[in-house]
Amino acid sequence: MSDIYKHLGRDISLLYRYNSMYMERNLEALGIHHGQVIFMAQLFSQDGLTQEELTKILSFDKGTTAKALKKLELIGYVKKQADERDSRCNRIFLTQKARGIEQSFFNVLEEYESIATTNFSEDEVALLTSLLKSMSLNVHAFNLKATKSSED
Repeated sequence: MSDIYKHLGRDISLLYRYNSMYMERNLEALGIHHGQVIFMAQLFSQDGLTQEELTKILSFDKGTTAKALKKLELIGYVKKQADERDSRCNRIFLTQKARGIEQSFFNVLEEYESIATTNFSEDEVALLTSLLKSMSLNVHAFNLKATKSSED
């Protein structure tokens, strides 16, 4: 019989759920739900991406991206503009309203990270960050290969 406490998936799942709960509680006043956090963070980092670029960068399906952006647009945090070179696609830009909450938004993300890494040294946080990025890249590459194989 397998010991569930030895599987990474269990802890990754718990961290995801706790992160979601924390974001819901602490970003509620800003009107942002946990499913929109990654989209806002990406746009704060790289404003003006197309909807397709956001979908690809964040590894979501088109429907999930469209739904999150629609909600962010309804509350006034993003606006869509037709691409100057290709009017068939839209670029997504943050509004002044979104820029006004940027510091508060990132404060919440940093507070959660601080809670999650309590008693970690700077080196441990750097190592953890590096390992998680490597794991994400590994799984992303595997999923791309699996998707390509199923399409062939």
